[in-house]
Amino acid sequence: PKMIEAGISDININFLGLDLGLIPRNDFLQDGWFRGAFWIILIPILAGVTSYLTSWVSQKFSASMQDPSAQGSMKMMNIMMPLMSAFFSFTMEGVLGFYWIASNLIAILQIILLNKIFNPQKALAEVEARVAQLKEGAAQATAAFEQRLATAEAAAKKFIEEARAQRLGK
Repeated sequence: PKMIEAGISDININFLGLDLGLIPRNDFLQDGWFRGAFWIILIPILAGVTSYLTSWVSQKFSASMQDPSAQGSMKMMNIMMPLMSAFFSFTMEGVLGFYWIASNLIAILQIILLNKIFNPQKALAEVEARVAQLKEGAAQATAAFEQRLATAEAAAKKFIEEARAQRLGK
């Protein structure tokens, strides 16, 4: 296995029998299908595919909350970012692409789980229902206040009329 020197110690970067220190561009093109270099070419491909899937899943779950004017630039990002991930993974050690694959898969899982647990549409519906409930409560409170005010005005008018009647009656 190929070792990468890191300061004083050497780090073995084999993972499940795959040498992640290989550079897909160099090692696959030189060795081709031999010595396990075939599997290293899958890393840039998977890095690009998982990058695209991450952006697709993210947009799918947040489609209703996106600004229509930003969708054009998002389409370009959905194309360019996976291509960049694949290119960098192809030209650098396989460990970089492996890192991107792992982080993209975790991001996809995180997006799906959080949208299942904290559904944005459900939360929005709950907030709208609470606002409607508060508005209804405010309307009822306003009506009750207006009724008490009318009762107080009627009582004040009656008191004034009685006071006038008493003054005139004396």
